[in-house]
Amino acid sequence: MNKKLLIFGIPISVLCLVLVSALLVPYISNIYSTTISVKLPIEINGNDNIDAFAEESVSTVLTYINLKNNITRGTINYFIINNEGVTCNEFNSIIVVRDNDPNPEDYIAVGRCYQEDVNTIRLSSVTAKSYEPSAWSVTNWDINQTHTTEIILNFKNVVGDYRIESKVMY
Repeated sequence: MNKKLLIFGIPISVLCLVLVSALLVPYISNIYSTTISVKLPIEINGNDNIDAFAEESVSTVLTYINLKNNITRGTINYFIINNEGVTCNEFNSIIVVRDNDPNPEDYIAVGRCYQEDVNTIRLSSVTAKSYEPSAWSVTNWDINQTHTTEIILNFKNVVGDYRIESKVMY
């Protein structure tokens, strides 16, 4: 009587051959491996933890620095977040001053404030009606160039914790 040892319907000799081959392949192959860490080219810095009162203006300054060794281009969006909910109607004005521009835009007045979700509004350089970019829509950063943006928030009679985020879309 000829008996063969079977595991899940596979003869044990075939299973051993597969395991030995799988273990030897990394040792006898010419394998190269590397890790690539991808970073965003623009670093954003700003001031933290600002105290303000209702019906008052407060400002924050953001600095954008090009870290790449070539020209970088991107569109900047700003987000205001309140975990208890936020709308554009909570502000008398939101003025965005880019690189000390003498004629800054009030994003509330020009219709550039959009409800992203219940807890987030987006300040965009593109209007909803025309989808045309403003003069500051696309920013070009030369090598090591820095741009600054001051965001001046004039709150209505509201209270809460508001967080400002900025994202550069490439």
